[in-house]
Amino acid sequence: MTRAATHVWALAHGWVTLELDGLLPWPGEQRDERYAAALRAAGPGLLGPPPP
Repeated sequence: MTRAATHVWALAHGWVTLELDGLLPWPGEQRDERYAAALRAAGPGLLGPPPP
């Protein structure tokens, strides 16, 4: 679980850094939606399949 948490933290940190530096190409109202979509897309791959 620590490995997955580190990966999610890195994704979130990178995204926020890009936003703070003004490097995200989307208007403000799209950023939250795209950020949530990126986390949802990465989550299953980072955490693996759900337990049976």
